[in-house]
Amino acid sequence: MDPMKPRGRAMRELRSSSFWRAILAEFLGSLLYTLLGLGASLRWTPGSHGVLGSALAFGLAQATLVQALGHVSGGHINPAITLAFLLASQLSLPRALGYMMAQLLGALAGAGVLYGVTPAAVRGTLGLSAPGPPRRSARNVRLFLSCFCQDFLENCYNRLMLLVKVRMWGWLPTL
Repeated sequence: MDPMKPRGRAMRELRSSSFWRAILAEFLGSLLYTLLGLGASLRWTPGSHGVLGSALAFGLAQATLVQALGHVSGGHINPAITLAFLLASQLSLPRALGYMMAQLLGALAGAGVLYGVTPAAVRGTLGLSAPGPPRRSARNVRLFLSCFCQDFLENCYNRLMLLVKVRMWGWLPTL
């Protein structure tokens, strides 16, 4: 096999308009997901703040964005999903790297837009927990990293298992 063929295929993919359309879709999807989800988790009114509204906002935003952008890029929106598709050989390496870069930049842009349009009194830490005193900050970092890693790995595993089922049986379960 000619060693230049995979490289030529990757270069051809990078030059295609469908590739850049998909990158833009992932960027916009991640931007909107971050903007809507974090925006819903802010304390806009005084009083108790439940997590149900935030959870519903994130879930509905994900479902809407996947439905709206799925035909363009697959609607991954999340780097963990993109990694699962890459590991299952359903996505090429250049496309996966492009998607992940677009998703990370889109999330940063979404947080920046939210920071810019939210009044300072409401903004706070944009829905994120502030670190505690120095004695507890190491525990907070460990807790954050363990939760992030667990969520990331669970997402990868679930998407990978779904792809395996689709590949083995040739069907997608209906919801």
